[in-house]
Amino acid sequence: MGHGPAVREVVEPAGRENRLERAIGAEVRRIRRTSGATLAEMALRTGLSKPMLSKIENARTSCSLTTLARLADALDVPVTSLFRGADTPREAAAHLVTLTERSEEFPLFQHPGTELLYMLEGEMVYGHGESSYPLRPGDALQLDGEGVHGPRELVALPIRFLSVVAYGELGTDADG
Repeated sequence: MGHGPAVREVVEPAGRENRLERAIGAEVRRIRRTSGATLAEMALRTGLSKPMLSKIENARTSCSLTTLARLADALDVPVTSLFRGADTPREAAAHLVTLTERSEEFPLFQHPGTELLYMLEGEMVYGHGESSYPLRPGDALQLDGEGVHGPRELVALPIRFLSVVAYGELGTDADG
């Protein structure tokens, strides 16, 4: 089976300088495992060999843009999601948000990680991508931070909610 541009991968030793490779590898592995796909199944979907996929997941190679696009297509995710964790590592951040004034326009947010909203007071409609979620005290909403999200409608003021963003950990364990 031909591998096209993927055969031009650059093999590098794992070290402190390959933060980007570690982030991509960990995210590819995490998404692949979550989907239940094996390395063999991913090899079929991407046209890459199992050894090459293993090298990518274990940060022993730098991916070409073509390979990143193949991986994202096979995993059914945006290419940008493969870069989670490439920035300065953070574990979690929590914020108490209070909204006291009505507005016609709201800020939209987009960030790596998973966000949990927990409503404490008031009512609002919160948007994530094309979906809308009515939230009241005691309601919780967990969402992928990379999807554009934010309040769409403030129904009952004041509104107080807890926002907790959890950033993924970089893993380097082997998988076959």
